[in-house]
Amino acid sequence: MLAALDALKLASLELHWGEARAGTMRENNAIVVTAKGKPFQSGIVLDCWRHSGRVHWNSVAADHFFPWKENAAYARFVRARSARAIKRQLAFQTRNEAKKKRASSAGFSAKAH
Repeated sequence: MLAALDALKLASLELHWGEARAGTMRENNAIVVTAKGKPFQSGIVLDCWRHSGRVHWNSVAADHFFPWKENAAYARFVRARSARAIKRQLAFQTRNEAKKKRASSAGFSAKAH
């Protein structure tokens, strides 16, 4: 999710890697969005795991279920890995429309006889 949100090139917001209970069986990771230059604890958590794929959001300070901490080193790692993937030309989905099939040039007509 961090790579996809980074692609938006947000000018007034910063994206942080948040983790809670790191290194345990109950570890959880999320994206934390803050205003540019504001501290991590003032941000909003975007948690995709808490509700089985539906995004849960809450302020970092008010989220008493998880003790969120920033991990800037892991955010750099994710961003670097995303940049390498783009260089290898791995593509993100950019549209939802199905491609239209073209009639073959092998003598088949698009119309039924």
